[in-house]
Amino acid sequence: MLTSDLSTTGWGILALLSGAAVAVATMTLAAKPWHYVIAVLVPVVMALSLWGRAGDLDNTQLLSLYTTICLTLVVLRLVYAPWFTRNLRLRREGKPMTNATTGQSVAFIFVFIATFIGVAFLIL
Repeated sequence: MLTSDLSTTGWGILALLSGAAVAVATMTLAAKPWHYVIAVLVPVVMALSLWGRAGDLDNTQLLSLYTTICLTLVVLRLVYAPWFTRNLRLRREGKPMTNATTGQSVAFIFVFIATFIGVAFLIL
């Protein structure tokens, strides 16, 4: 919708920016400095696994799919920020973190699907 006239180069730039956004979103969950390395590896591993399973997809399709996945994860990180913040605070205080209930897990799946469809609708 918003990107109907975007070239492969444009998709590449969007993919890099969305990958960087996922890295930053993942870094906000890091508890120790060495976790930042893992945070940076997340979008790289996502890109490599998607590329490894590309099949018949062309570069534009791969980049648009990667961008959609990354933006979905960033939006979900923002939506669930209060839950993550509360659990990170509990961990820093040495208290046990709260586990997600079954209802919260089911709600997460629905929110994930709705977010993915919404992001895909907006950018594809």
